[in-house]
Amino acid sequence: MKKLLIIAFLVIYGTSVAQETDTKRIIPKGLWTIGGNLGFSTNNSEFSRELEDDIERKNHTYSLLPKIGYTISENLIIGLGLGYSFSKDDINNDNSKTNSYNFTPYIRKHYGIGQNLSLFIQGEGNYEIAKQKNTNFNYENTSKSLFIGFRPGLNYFISKKVALETTIGSLGYKHRTSEVTGSDNGKTETNSFNFNIDSANLNFGVIVFL
Repeated sequence: MKKLLIIAFLVIYGTSVAQETDTKRIIPKGLWTIGGNLGFSTNNSEFSRELEDDIERKNHTYSLLPKIGYTISENLIIGLGLGYSFSKDDINNDNSKTNSYNFTPYIRKHYGIGQNLSLFIQGEGNYEIAKQKNTNFNYENTSKSLFIGFRPGLNYFISKKVALETTIGSLGYKHRTSEVTGSDNGKTETNSFNFNIDSANLNFGVIVFL
């Protein structure tokens, strides 16, 4: 909720500045962009049950998504992102680890609404492979997913060449397969079309224009 309030403040602030001046942020043709997202989260939770043992869960997640782009025309960028994330879950000493890799080509259109703020719409295709291993129960879960859709977002320029970046939710189609091997074998396949704008779908990063 706090993240959404911060974003709303930046939009309102940028709009008010745009009304006071005719100058709007323009990203000229021929610039390279380098940026990405770096994330870390940790979560500890405990659930009490009357007739059974309590459940204690610990989770640690790290993620890295570097990306590079090129401005093919004014305010229009094409680019590519390559990502990796690692997650470890511990539920009552039952351990599982997940490694994920993703590949994300994208195209992004910017709309300047002030000197320091621009909104954008990003069209993308995201392919991800994730492998989860659980040594206690001797199984491995391999999932593959493909997302095709759009993400809205904004850039706030803290200098001429550096901007803070956030994407807010997504709209698109997702296909996912999951296959379990080991103690239990099985395969599932899902197709979904989703529209999500909430604090759970916020991503933050930094972008440099060269």
